[in-house]
Amino acid sequence: MFLVFLNLAVITNAWLLPSYVPKCFLNDPNINNCILKAGNSIKSYVRGGILEIGIPPLNPFRYPYINASHIAPISQFDLMLSNVIFDGFYNYEITEINFDPKQGILTGRMVISSWYAYIANYTMNGVLA
Repeated sequence: MFLVFLNLAVITNAWLLPSYVPKCFLNDPNINNCILKAGNSIKSYVRGGILEIGIPPLNPFRYPYINASHIAPISQFDLMLSNVIFDGFYNYEITEINFDPKQGILTGRMVISSWYAYIANYTMNGVLA
């Protein structure tokens, strides 16, 4: 979530970014590499959030709802989590970025080396075999 927002902000609103965030430009032939380096270089700032561009703190990262479903031949369930707190999301490494400026599509890969989730409430319905 923050990766997409951050990189689109880096590309489209470079003049609004804090001075510690590297700037990337659409006409840069190495824009993918620029975005990758920018995202990885601001880890220490992302940990506490970059409120100027709407990135919430990643330590801890709070997520209000997560819904998941699983359907298989021998089991089926729905899982609803609320008030989920993740710790350690700042331990990320962006390993790949592919940006298509004409279509405005950003894809990539990120590895989070260690993290923990704390769940305040959950509801699970279904059958586990």
